[in-house]
Amino acid sequence: RNNTNLFINTSTCFVYKNMDRPLIESDQLEPLNLYALTKKQSEDTCSYYSSKYGLKAITLRLFPPYGPGDNKRRLIPFLLDKLSTSSSLPMNTGEQMWDFVFVDDIVDAYHRVISSIKNIEPGEIYNVSTGNPIKIKKIAALLSDYTDSNTILEWGKNPHRENEIWHLSGSYQLLHNKLGWKPKHEIVDGLKRTIAWNNQNLESIKSERYR
Repeated sequence: RNNTNLFINTSTCFVYKNMDRPLIESDQLEPLNLYALTKKQSEDTCSYYSSKYGLKAITLRLFPPYGPGDNKRRLIPFLLDKLSTSSSLPMNTGEQMWDFVFVDDIVDAYHRVISSIKNIEPGEIYNVSTGNPIKIKKIAALLSDYTDSNTILEWGKNPHRENEIWHLSGSYQLLHNKLGWKPKHEIVDGLKRTIAWNNQNLESIKSERYR
């Protein structure tokens, strides 16, 4: 009714059935949890309106985002906080390998979609990923090194979650082939920029307290 030119639906990589290889858009879906199930339902709704009414609705399946301003409950902000405030931190084994995507690359993916509206067909689905998963243990080691932290990471002290995902990686080839998108930020660059933002934010908070 409102003559919408484009509707971008944001979904998640957790709609996929877990596999030990880079996931592609046509892979089997098996939502990990209720959150992922609602994302799958939103994908189905977009597909319905695309086929039934011609709405140009597409879906971006985001792999784990990170970067400045992230929710403090997520892994990387959580680690940064603990590395600066705790003497020790109990962890699980840290052997999980996940495909983290820097926030600027995710924003760029949305820009590519919007600027390429003429080349988009209704109902298309794209992964937004890097294809380069990294161990959680490696992430923690890099953060500890870059922040000069003395926190002792106690690997293997905590149990794993019941539905632990050991390998999470996606292929971005379809999005690259269709719209020319690819990630620009390596994990090292992304983590350093996240740390820099985090430090600046902490300084701002301290300044406010002493005013």
